[in-house]
Amino acid sequence: MKKYIPYVTIGIMILINLYFQLMAHNIIIGSDTLFHFNRFYDTAMQIKQAKLSYFQMNYAFKQSGRIVNAVYGPYFAYINGLILLIAKNWFRYQIYTTILIYLIGGIGIYKLTRRFNKSIFLNSISIIIFLSMGWITRWQVSQNLTAWGAALAPYVINCGIDMLENKEYNYLKLAIIMSIAIETHLLSSLIFVITLIPFFIIRIVKKKERGKFVISIIKSILLTLLLTCNYWWVLLRLSLTNNLAQPAAFNMTNNTLRFIKSIYLQEVLIPSFILLVILQLIYVLIINRTGINLYITLIGTGFLILGSRLFIWDKVQKNFPIIARDFQFPDRLSIVIYPLFLTAFVITLAELKNKRIKIICSCILLITAITSVVMTTNNIRYYINRGIVDKHVITLKKIDLEKASHSDKLAILLQGLSKRSPDYLPLKSKVKRKDSVNYEKEILDNTKNYDKDVLKDGTLKLMWHAKKFKNIILPVVLYKQSRLIVNNKVISGEKKSIVNIPRVYQRRGSNIAKVKFMAPVDMVVSINISIVSWIILFCITLIRLYRRKFAIMK
Repeated sequence: MKKYIPYVTIGIMILINLYFQLMAHNIIIGSDTLFHFNRFYDTAMQIKQAKLSYFQMNYAFKQSGRIVNAVYGPYFAYINGLILLIAKNWFRYQIYTTILIYLIGGIGIYKLTRRFNKSIFLNSISIIIFLSMGWITRWQVSQNLTAWGAALAPYVINCGIDMLENKEYNYLKLAIIMSIAIETHLLSSLIFVITLIPFFIIRIVKKKERGKFVISIIKSILLTLLLTCNYWWVLLRLSLTNNLAQPAAFNMTNNTLRFIKSIYLQEVLIPSFILLVILQLIYVLIINRTGINLYITLIGTGFLILGSRLFIWDKVQKNFPIIARDFQFPDRLSIVIYPLFLTAFVITLAELKNKRIKIICSCILLITAITSVVMTTNNIRYYINRGIVDKHVITLKKIDLEKASHSDKLAILLQGLSKRSPDYLPLKSKVKRKDSVNYEKEILDNTKNYDKDVLKDGTLKLMWHAKKFKNIILPVVLYKQSRLIVNNKVISGEKKSIVNIPRVYQRRGSNIAKVKFMAPVDMVVSINISIVSWIILFCITLIRLYRRKFAIMK
């Protein structure tokens, strides 16, 4: 019965984190909520109406024909679209996916800590801390995709520890986890790569049979590239042929881990946690300077320094401004910091022979767990009381947020609320604030007079009636590979705005425009290679499981 206690702990933590939201019976609109809701609404409608369009988004973002999902976790978007269809409304979708992310993260940290310490108490405390600290709760309150990176981090760190412990390295396991990470959130996967590098170097330096290990890593990399070529190849090709709008730059020093009181819990350091880090460093550097515990602690410490104000982020940003745009928040590194240190703590508590010190350290760990739970529940309650937390949300139409979140007509919420998100728009110039203002004026405020339909082949059809001949702004976005037909005439060389929104000549009476992204052959091939690779991998995994089960029965 005891072995189920950690899973019960995960369930209790899910209930604690969801309690206030379930009582309020409403959704939370955070910083990334509307952006990702649009993404998942589009894939949900594609599945529901059987009108698939991998590249061009025909249902979301005001049916403007933007490309987002193809360059931002495409498979993850389709999975969430399916969950949205099952949930039938936004409130249930937010609850279902929040339960899912806490389950994945909780099971991951349990498997990781249990590997070194079988103590039910310590495993459960680790679960509580992990599910209430850092980025993982940001999915519930803001739909930040880094939260999914946090949930996957324990599995990646397990792969890193495998490098240090196992002679025969399981390249398949690493390839699958890294592929899932890339298909979910590219930036988190890059953090994982950086995290695994020290484990790789230590294995090469300390262990024998380096050749076999290196071959295994090469196999893992090649398999990952095959599984994810639908993503990285499309992103590369679109970026080379279009001037895609990049994410906004942030002040990196202001987004580091530190001792502050903030609604952004991902950047808050708890004093008792840092006390444990100091005690852990004393232990591995003075008392026991050998083994995996030392390596994990030093790697965790390195990331903690990088993620805090101890690192010279102001100088880095000044000399390499691109980092402020592409990496944005150094506190993202906490997705690996917390699981690394939680693993190190449980190893130390398994090794300690002095019972008094062991009890003191366990009590500090318990205090950290209680503090983190209190902070998280207060934080979630703050977001629920606010409802719409993001100050950049634009109200297009007055709606009742609670009714819209519970309606099975999913479009109501997205028709009433929007946000200027220029990410991945094809621009004529560098990203500036006026670009998103242009998008608001030419797309968000310019859709009322058009009837839109989606054709079976993924073409977006616009219909409108005009009283006179004149040039107009057509509320669609054109990429280099897009084809625009207005009144049966292919339009090329037309004038476009700063965000590649075309100006076309309308005739008096009925007008019809059709927009379709004409995917180059190599992009289509890359998607097919990825899908076939996943199918083959799935079949191989099933065969292996069957053989293992048959061998046990025999």
